[in-house]
Amino acid sequence: GGEIWVESEQGLGTTFSFTAIFGKAEDHLQNQQLNTLEHLNVLVVDDNKSSREIMSCMLDSLSYTTTTVTSGLEAIAEVEQAEQQQHAYDLIIMDWKMPGMDGVETIRKLQDDPQVVNVPTIVMVTAYGKEELAEKAKDIGQLSFLTKPTNASFLFDTIMNAFGQKVTSRSRRTERQEDYLEAVNLLRGANILLVEDNEINQELALELLANGGINATLAENGQEAVDKIQQHVFDGVLMDIQMPVMDGYSATKIIRKLEVGKELPIIAMTANAMTSDVENAQQAGMNDHISKPINVAEMFVTMAKWITPATPVSDSAQPEKRPVQTQQEPELELPQLNGIDTHAGLRITQGNKKLYHRLLIKFMDSEQNFSEKFQQAQLSDDTDAATRVAHTLKGVAGNIGAHDIQKAAQALELACNDNREQKQIEVLLNAVETTLTPVLTSLKQLRPTLQQTSVNTKKTDPEKLAPMFDKLLSLLLDDDADAVDVLEEIIELIGINAEAGRLKQLEKLIQQYAYDEAIEIVQAIQENLS
Repeated sequence: GGEIWVESEQGLGTTFSFTAIFGKAEDHLQNQQLNTLEHLNVLVVDDNKSSREIMSCMLDSLSYTTTTVTSGLEAIAEVEQAEQQQHAYDLIIMDWKMPGMDGVETIRKLQDDPQVVNVPTIVMVTAYGKEELAEKAKDIGQLSFLTKPTNASFLFDTIMNAFGQKVTSRSRRTERQEDYLEAVNLLRGANILLVEDNEINQELALELLANGGINATLAENGQEAVDKIQQHVFDGVLMDIQMPVMDGYSATKIIRKLEVGKELPIIAMTANAMTSDVENAQQAGMNDHISKPINVAEMFVTMAKWITPATPVSDSAQPEKRPVQTQQEPELELPQLNGIDTHAGLRITQGNKKLYHRLLIKFMDSEQNFSEKFQQAQLSDDTDAATRVAHTLKGVAGNIGAHDIQKAAQALELACNDNREQKQIEVLLNAVETTLTPVLTSLKQLRPTLQQTSVNTKKTDPEKLAPMFDKLLSLLLDDDADAVDVLEEIIELIGINAEAGRLKQLEKLIQQYAYDEAIEIVQAIQENLS
């Protein structure tokens, strides 16, 4: 019922305005409920420092008294001491996946602890499937669940429910979270063709899909997608638009003419999100559109609207992913990085610091010579090549949280699309380099120097390596991206010696998802070890 308009004057700027009619908000009933649970004494148990700090801040905003510990053993000792001192905890916010003793085991020990007369109300927190956690803890009564990432409103609702208080209003955040969890459950077991030419976007998307229980096959351009759809059966396709050899629009039009592609769900997945881009995708025969940088919840919800697995897998049937290391390793801490919003990047990778670390290093390696790549693209016979180079930088910069680079690359892309004069394009290319150079310099601190890397000139004991290579082979046979983490441990154990070069080659194959070749190398190494 409103209006929207724009007023613009050259040299002064532009004002966008709109009017809208809103209904009156309901009374803040949650504030009344808050009074019924004032002054709660809360214990937060989480091995991740950032998670502890975030949770503490949210609980402080609710005026609760908060104590934090880093492990299950510390939690048990803290609860015992608090009860002895007659300052018992009312509530425990307990992370599930912790090294050593996980959250479920900690609760069981608390319930069996003779020194704890009254076990506090407990909310279990997980970044994984809530249904999987519920299955693991089905023998534990009166347990509430909270899924990461969360916010104060969603946390408050969960606490209210845990204490039996009726929550009278549903926040949009709550509904979105439930939609996301439902979408993940509906998509488990789906076979998806991911069509993407950029290595960074490939790794990110494949990891996110794998974490959601989705089997993904990679095609690096539209022609590969057309070929693979005729060779294999897929439940759906995630299609990038701007690619070499054949773009996403052309590929979709060809697929729609194939018998196997007439009803196949095809969803555009691109950094182009203008209305015209959405319309072009629809005209090409695509069902929907997912924007980059990726919003994980929106991606799964959009996919679930169109894609139904031919062989669905229930959440409880998913194998539990356990830490591959036998001893607790220090948490990977990211340094302060110039020009990069690491919080935004970690949101996209769902808090996976190892994955994010790999993406940042790949970004540094792939964009060192951006200007050279762009200028070569301008000289090529492919009229879209320069636009595609700028478009790719825009997309990957968004996915790692490099917002200034993303904006500069977008301006360069639009100039190429509009066939601007070469002088204007050179100015915009310089602007990209101005934002890109300090970021690349800052990222160099992520790569360990020779002095920081352990040097091992002696041959490592085969008895130590054999089980690690067994684990690596098992993960590769399961197409599990966790294989790269196991290989990193092996490389760290071996250090710098003759074998390290071969393992670096293996690491590259795994990062490129060339699992068949990687399996052959691992099997050859196992023969040598035995």
